[in-house]
Amino acid sequence: MAKRLRRYRESHLRKHQNTEFATNQKNFYKNLKKTPSDGKENDAMPKKEELLQFWTGIWKTERRMMRCPRKKSSFNSGPVYGTRPPTTE
Repeated sequence: MAKRLRRYRESHLRKHQNTEFATNQKNFYKNLKKTPSDGKENDAMPKKEELLQFWTGIWKTERRMMRCPRKKSSFNSGPVYGTRPPTTE
């Protein structure tokens, strides 16, 4: 029964947020900043260590991806769309 209630609450919240986004985006984004438990705005900044750990993981992954050799792209070798071929008159 608890799972069913949780699914209902999540579904109801999602539908409400979708409607609010469609009708009033300003209030939608304002309400996103509020925590669902107390309704107060959540402006707490993450700790420096948490930020460094998060971004370091991303930067390491990006560096590894940049080292991988890429195949030569044939993107620019095809015809340019939107231009007319030369006329043979």
